[in-house]
Amino acid sequence: MAVDGRIRVLSCVAVDFRRSGAPLFLARCYESYPQDEFQIDIWTAGKLDSSFSRSWFDERGIRLIEARCLVSNPVLKRRKAEASLRAVMESESYDLIHVNSAAAWLQKAALGIAQECGVPVRIAHSHGNGSRSGAARLAQSFEASGLGKIATHCAACSDEAGRFLFGEDEWSRRGIVIPNGIDVEAFRHDDGVRRAVRERYGLDDATKVIACVGVVGKVKNQRFLIEHMPQILEREPGALLWLIGDDSRARQEKSLANKLGIDGRVKFLGQVDNVSELMQASDVLAVPSLHEGFSFALLEGEAAGLPCVITADIPEIAVVDELAVMRVPLTDGDAWVGALCEAMHCGRIVEAWQTVLEKGLSVEAMAERVFTLYRGAQSCMDKEELGIASSSTDGEDRGLSEIQEALLELLASFVQICDDNELAYFAWGGSALG
Repeated sequence: MAVDGRIRVLSCVAVDFRRSGAPLFLARCYESYPQDEFQIDIWTAGKLDSSFSRSWFDERGIRLIEARCLVSNPVLKRRKAEASLRAVMESESYDLIHVNSAAAWLQKAALGIAQECGVPVRIAHSHGNGSRSGAARLAQSFEASGLGKIATHCAACSDEAGRFLFGEDEWSRRGIVIPNGIDVEAFRHDDGVRRAVRERYGLDDATKVIACVGVVGKVKNQRFLIEHMPQILEREPGALLWLIGDDSRARQEKSLANKLGIDGRVKFLGQVDNVSELMQASDVLAVPSLHEGFSFALLEGEAAGLPCVITADIPEIAVVDELAVMRVPLTDGDAWVGALCEAMHCGRIVEAWQTVLEKGLSVEAMAERVFTLYRGAQSCMDKEELGIASSSTDGEDRGLSEIQEALLELLASFVQICDDNELAYFAWGGSALG
């Protein structure tokens, strides 16, 4: 513990600290955390994104540690991350480490080093449902092997995310679900806000807006919507597609919209801080993600009362009202077109925000679950119970690490030339969130 008796916490994420995914989860949990009970450090494998200011951390007494190890070579990235984590944990005395990622490599590295350094409480927390491809699943399973031996607690935002990281058996025995939460009041429908935002963007009443929220890229699959936008426009000539989220790497998506001649009907709005207002101005939410651990965006759309069209694999826990949500498989593009066009005219459920609150999916409920876990874990754990740094465990880990190192070297060359970067994304430190 800290000298003043507070519980010392190290939280880790595998990506740049930005307003999406696991970093957003932590930011919402720590927005107004009990500083008299906890002293928090956050370690990010990348750097601080421009969507956050350093003053946010300073105002809350949180130290941000930027490893800046997100290089293209997966082996070098892992080594740099391990060196950074070891330096941090050898120089500080933590009571609890909370690793927030579906990337098994970071979980294994951070929790393993934490065990060696005598950190008694080690929480592995999955935020992604991951890949369906055989190669990526194989790599993830290999990396995740033995994770249950070094994690004292296994948590996830959904059962699907838990099974992805820990496997069916480990998750069914030890899994703790901590569902995502949002600022429900911010998304509560307001006709005045809707009119003001639509006026600002020059939209008349006949214009129907499809919103899609998330980092523009492969996982969120905005390309799918762009590809089907010409068919949507045939049925709804006034339709507009808003892509809300970081589009700094959206060159291919922007090029496709231009190639299809629909760049005037597809708007890349970028990273914004008024997602709730844009939701108010929209008519339907689309979530065509290849996979999701939970989906903050879906929850926000539901709270805003929007009809939602989502992929078939979105976790059930994120759906608060089946009547407002249409599940459509990505294999059926025509069905997606039909569902989106139908949803545009369904109208919104104005009181939907109340259902979100009743289901316990507010940011306050989410934060309380996290700190309840911290308190409970810290109060009942001590180093002898956990068998920290036992010689048998150390020997097993060292042997496995040698095998892993050789396999990493072999797979790294494959990753560099792989046209489909899904394997690299999940096995070597990406996040299914964003």
